[in-house]
Amino acid sequence: INAEYMGEQDLGQAVPPSLMVEILDVGFGGGPPVSLDNPFVFDITFEASCDLLKDLRWKVIYVGAAETTEYDQTLEDVLVGPIQAGTQRFQLSCPARDMRLVPTANVVGLTVVLLTCSYNDHEFVRVGYYISNQYESPELQEEPPASPNLELLQRVVVGEPRVTRCLITWDKPDPIPTEEGTATEQAAATTTTPSSTEAYLEECGGTGLTGSTPLRQSRRLCNDEHAVHK
Repeated sequence: INAEYMGEQDLGQAVPPSLMVEILDVGFGGGPPVSLDNPFVFDITFEASCDLLKDLRWKVIYVGAAETTEYDQTLEDVLVGPIQAGTQRFQLSCPARDMRLVPTANVVGLTVVLLTCSYNDHEFVRVGYYISNQYESPELQEEPPASPNLELLQRVVVGEPRVTRCLITWDKPDPIPTEEGTATEQAAATTTTPSSTEAYLEECGGTGLTGSTPLRQSRRLCNDEHAVHK
């Protein structure tokens, strides 16, 4: 997928490595309930602080059960590029999940849809959305059938998304030879790049990406046992 280039921005002072790519806005949800077979559509705007050597990998994952990844479904997995410095946007559309693969007990009620982005096989941001599969009829909401009726269920986005970011290693500069070895070798002797597990940071902020709702699925929103929950 090619992102629409919206022009280079004045980024001012040097941007921290964790913000080499920053999601500015994601248009998703906010409308009326839709049927379960409607596609998921995300209008994504992001900013890159410099040109990137590789594409960005975006995934959409439907969480089938909060307590395990066994029933997760990857609805889309695409590469977006080339990435230039500045603001870019694109639309990511993917089919609805296959409800036949979701445990019956998890068809109705709250679940989570994850939008993730990775660079060079390292995930640096994920946005989690709480989704409610519910009946339109108040009578069915009060007394739902024992076997879920998929044709009568609707999907609605609940609350605000929750954003998790982590530090990763981005593009490495070419080593500069010196009398005592390359610059890269010297840096490696004195610094340690934190792993994604050690460096997971959670931030609730950014245009259109604010707030958090502490529900039982929150563990899956960060995908890391060392993430900080607020």
